[in-house]
Amino acid sequence: MVRRPDADLAETCLQLTAAAEVLARVVDAAGPAERGAHDWGLADASGFAGMGCAELLLHTGDVAMDRRLDWTPPSRLAEVTRARLFPWAPADADPWAALLWAHRPRRAARPGAGHLLALALRPAVGVGRHPAPVR
Repeated sequence: MVRRPDADLAETCLQLTAAAEVLARVVDAAGPAERGAHDWGLADASGFAGMGCAELLLHTGDVAMDRRLDWTPPSRLAEVTRARLFPWAPADADPWAALLWAHRPRRAARPGAGHLLALALRPAVGVGRHPAPVR
């Protein structure tokens, strides 16, 4: 998506909905052995879905913030997205706050934990270790 300041909210929501539909269809069509290439590794369908969900949630949050709307995603969706991509991120925090903190280096601080300096997401399967965040 390209940010268009002149787009009205209805058009922006339509674009986000279309992106979610494309993601759902790609994930549904993926076979169990298929992988999607990413800089962080070869993602299976759940890793690909997690990356797509994170992007859709975060950009929906951006739209809401830009429009000064009070919006947070469903807690369960934020939690499973955080758990799939950032298993090292705090599970005891608010799911949306933890997802923002893990995904947006230097932009979102978690009380008592500070800012991350680098993103370390885990979309790949069969990885023996979880990448640790750089602080």
